[in-house]
Amino acid sequence: MLLQRFVEAIQTEGEWSLVHFQGRFSHAVLKTPKAGEFRVQNHHGGHARSQRPPVAMLAAAQRILAAVEGPWLYARVDGGVVDGAFVLMELELLEPALELWADPDAPLRFAEAIIDRLP
Repeated sequence: MLLQRFVEAIQTEGEWSLVHFQGRFSHAVLKTPKAGEFRVQNHHGGHARSQRPPVAMLAAAQRILAAVEGPWLYARVDGGVVDGAFVLMELELLEPALELWADPDAPLRFAEAIIDRLP
């Protein structure tokens, strides 16, 4: 079971997913729920779009990732903005949904990250 704090701002501002390959930011997605809903997943009527995160949000994600011992191939830092600050909701290190569609160069960056790890 996964329990998460309810972040009211998700209903109005959406939930961010910041994808990193080998510690480097690759791309981000902003997921928003349909009207009257709080869940952002597509099967609940949510919508995801490629979006460039604010610099302060990227810095917050980097601080979060710095606290995680590596090495790791990829990470998805999910969160929302509460009182002007990025709040971590999920840190995915074993996540198959990397939203590679959100940036045309993301698949290549992911492939390069995999190749870098080959012996």
